Amino acid sequence: MEELTKEFNGKMQSLKFSLGKNEEVIGSKNTEAIARHGALLMSKLQAVHTVKESIVERKFQEGESEEEVNTWTKEFDGFLKEADERALTLRQLVEKMEEEKRQADKMESDKKEIALAKAKHEERMSQERELLDQQMKFQKAVEASQQEQNAKKIVSAKLPKPTITKFDGSYENWLPFINKFEVEIDKTDLPPVTKFAYLKELLEPKVRADIDGLPLTIEGYERAKNIIKEEYGKISEIINTHVNNILELPTVTNADPKQVNDFYKTLLFNVQSLETLGKIERVNGMTRSVLDKLKGIKADLVRGQENWQDWDLPRLTQALKKWRDVNPATEDSTVPNKTIPPKRPNNKFRLYYADNKTQRQCVYCQDTSHVSRDCSRVSTVDARKRMLAQKRMCFNCTGPRHHAAECRSKMRCLQCGQKHHTSICLQTNQLLTATGKNGRVVYPVVKVSVEGVLYRALLDTGAGSSITTQNHISQCM
Repeated sequence: MEELTKEFNGKMQSLKFSLGKNEEVIGSKNTEAIARHGALLMSKLQAVHTVKESIVERKFQEGESEEEVNTWTKEFDGFLKEADERALTLRQLVEKMEEEKRQADKMESDKKEIALAKAKHEERMSQERELLDQQMKFQKAVEASQQEQNAKKIVSAKLPKPTITKFDGSYENWLPFINKFEVEIDKTDLPPVTKFAYLKELLEPKVRADIDGLPLTIEGYERAKNIIKEEYGKISEIINTHVNNILELPTVTNADPKQVNDFYKTLLFNVQSLETLGKIERVNGMTRSVLDKLKGIKADLVRGQENWQDWDLPRLTQALKKWRDVNPATEDSTVPNKTIPPKRPNNKFRLYYADNKTQRQCVYCQDTSHVSRDCSRVSTVDARKRMLAQKRMCFNCTGPRHHAAECRSKMRCLQCGQKHHTSICLQTNQLLTATGKNGRVVYPVVKVSVEGVLYRALLDTGAGSSITTQNHISQCM
């Protein structure tokens, strides 16, 4: 019994020593070392349990009770249980590390397979490219030979008369020229050398000088196209030219159909060119200034159009076309600049009309019989401001799409001189009228002295003309 006890104690000491090495072995992260240590622990645990069972058996043989044996075993059961758990943890750790290693090896193997497949694909593509290059070189050689033969045939032949207007080198004529050339010649099945000959015929001498030195070959034709496009196809210069053409449109002060027709054609050409370039949005802010140049027909164009302040240039062009269709230009269609007053009876009360400039449309009710500041339908400053805000119109010039702080107009209030429209000035927010009995409107009458003669003048803020009597005119002359 004594020898068994010594052996048990020795194996327990050895097991404790090995358990003390656990953290050190785990910290090494060496799978093989951890596996060996785990196997050693399991071996020592098995040996301890074997000796323990032998001692328990000997105690029962010597007549010790079950209670005494349990008391003895309880001294070691906790430690042995902990040792079992640590050995199990080591085994699980080894299994986890081995699984991670297997996954890493698999990923590495997959990467190698992908790299190998990629290398094979690139090698195959390289071979195909080399084959394609050889085919292209052979095809170009055949085409060059054919083109050379065709060139010899057409050198002495007279080309058909081109139907495309020759390009003079101006930016504004570039788009019409290049669009027609590409459709009628460049995209056809004609040999490139023939296309080159057509291109030279369609250029004015000063433009043709840029490509006269190129050979009459396929390469020469491609170089010629690139040179012409780089020199005259500059988008920024083309846009600037069309914008300047629009800005330089003349002011039409009357309703002469010929002048309006010329204005329309120039505007249409430049607007269509900007639309082709996809740059029309850049210049839509010029719509109001272009419309203001049509002083003679502006009222006709915007009459009945609720959102005319929001027009863009294509919409203005459409409105101008409708007016032109209704008022076609003829050989004898002329309109005098000065308005002829209507004939009146020849008596002492003959009335004389002052020249009346074209009235701007009221921004509140769209009526042309009065200006915005005299509008009786929207008469309060608050209501007018609300309407301007709803329509997103400037509080200074009543133009669209900008605020008064951003307004470039030099116009100011005619009453107080501040930067706001006269129609919303707080000093003149009511019309010079009064309402009498039965809804009758009473206009103010003031006394004025003209050349020493006292007259009474009726003030009608909504009138479009000023009138007086023949007697007044005679006394002032």
